[in-house]
Amino acid sequence: MIKRFLAKRKEKALEREMAKDPLVMLMFTNVKKNWHEVGILAQLSDEATEVHHTDFFSLIQNIIGADNVIAELRIQIINRVIAYSDNMTLVLTPEDKSLMFTKNSPYVTGEINQHIGQSGTSELTQMFKEAHFNHPEISPTDLTEIASLSMAINNFFIEGLDLLRIYLGDYNKINHSKDWLRPFQIAMAEIAEHEHRKKLGLPLLMEEMGWFKRSLFVNKVHDEANPLMAYEEAMKRVDKIDD
Repeated sequence: MIKRFLAKRKEKALEREMAKDPLVMLMFTNVKKNWHEVGILAQLSDEATEVHHTDFFSLIQNIIGADNVIAELRIQIINRVIAYSDNMTLVLTPEDKSLMFTKNSPYVTGEINQHIGQSGTSELTQMFKEAHFNHPEISPTDLTEIASLSMAINNFFIEGLDLLRIYLGDYNKINHSKDWLRPFQIAMAEIAEHEHRKKLGLPLLMEEMGWFKRSLFVNKVHDEANPLMAYEEAMKRVDKIDD
């Protein structure tokens, strides 16, 4: 009984501390919405959940403590968006395409999922390489489950980093439809499917110039105050040269 009482006191103390810090509240909101309310994540063991939550809060703390907070935030967003895209394009099916933010992209089809297990599958991601190394006879279903879990975990991190980004004012305050994150996510998903298609020997839907153009977006997120504006301007310059 004493232990339960002390635990409750600690919980209430934590709640009071959280209420004093809006950023902490935002991060716990992310945990609730994008972890506990997501089936594949909510089903993980307490041990696995604690590891990922610790990684998440440590990452946020490291960003806040960085010499250049925005630069470090951008690096972490880039890393997580690329990891998410690699897995999302493996999990997505044609039936689910209309539900995703890439629904209007002709370069993210949902077709890759149907080819998991064919020659080249082990080269699609580092996780697939390790899975094939440890379990040479691993099934396409198991590989899809690995990709689904990684996709969900990376989405959890992206959503939290996005909350931090908005908290820090690193977004388009004038015109939200011109904010950079969603177009960046679409571009990285298009790159991911392009790379997967090459490794699987599937027909390519865009030329290498299309890949090159989208890859420039990474540099703009790294270096520019307004990445989308800088990216669109760069596209205009590349198009003139290409003509």
